[in-house]
Amino acid sequence: MIYITEQGEMWDQIARKIYGNERMMDGLIQQNPELAGVFRFDAGTEIHYTEKTPENTANVPIWRQEVRNGT
Repeated sequence: MIYITEQGEMWDQIARKIYGNERMMDGLIQQNPELAGVFRFDAGTEIHYTEKTPENTANVPIWRQEVRNGT
C-alpha cells in the first residue's frame, strides 16, 4: 500500500494515520529505508507500508492490540 504525505508531516504522524499508533513509526521506517533520514516530509512523498500484522505490533502493549478471532 502507498501513503502520500502532506507538507510537514513526520513519521509519528504518518504512523498514527495509517496504523492508529505513532509507535508504529519504526516499522514504517524499516519499510522505507531510503527515507530514514527524513525528519519532515514534503508534500507528495510516497510512503510504502503493509497492513498491520502481528509482527508490526510486537512493541505495542497487549491492551492496545486488536482482538483477533474473538480472543
